[in-house]
Amino acid sequence: MYNNPAKRLLDIVEETLKIENKSITLMDAYCDILNVPSRNITDLYKRIIEIDKLIEEIENAINDNNILDPELHLNPIKSIRYIFFYSNFTVALSQVIPRLSNENIMSLKHTVSVLSNYYKNDEKKLEEKEILEFLKELNELVTNVTKSNINRELKSFIVEQLEIIRDALLSYKINGNVGLQKSLERTIYAVFSNYKNIEENIDDENVSKFKDMFQKFINMGKKVGIAIAIFNTTITGHENFEKIKDAVKLALTSGSN
Repeated sequence: MYNNPAKRLLDIVEETLKIENKSITLMDAYCDILNVPSRNITDLYKRIIEIDKLIEEIENAINDNNILDPELHLNPIKSIRYIFFYSNFTVALSQVIPRLSNENIMSLKHTVSVLSNYYKNDEKKLEEKEILEFLKELNELVTNVTKSNINRELKSFIVEQLEIIRDALLSYKINGNVGLQKSLERTIYAVFSNYKNIEENIDDENVSKFKDMFQKFINMGKKVGIAIAIFNTTITGHENFEKIKDAVKLALTSGSN
């Protein structure tokens, strides 16, 4: 159900309710829940904007649905939106938590149930432990690449792709597999557009590690059933497709499922 936007919002809300220390600030609570390791207000606002887009998607789905009563189901969504757009992030979580009433949670659960008929019910979800382990490895690689002697063009390219991957995984709770697919499309196309430059420098340890990490990212997509699906839509339009198609096919079909 991880394509279901209401399910993603419900997961975030339930995680908020599970916070034992309700006296912590909204800033601390949201940085923990929404994966903002920098604890930077600008980075947090980026996640908040993504939350707003998620809620807007839910509202549109409710309005377009013939079963859900817009008046009945939109009001709880508005109340939930309020807690993420409170004007002062220095206040305690306890001041806004009443908005997450049992009534609002039950309404959201009902929305999840109804919308599940319109989204994939069998969709797989990446485990948080797997994401955190991958991010740890990715952060180390970014540091090593930045300090390396790789040519400037390739160094910039590798760091850019790693940042795209990192952002997709940090925002996975909000954007789910939809966001993961978009990042896969961007990175797969970019990497194979620069395939020659990568292969010419493959003897460099960091370039080799990047290639391995890129493969791991593709395998993560395969786990949730989206990597193969983007093959035709992303790569076949590449001007050098005939030259790289075997390598692309290998990347999208090798490794663990």
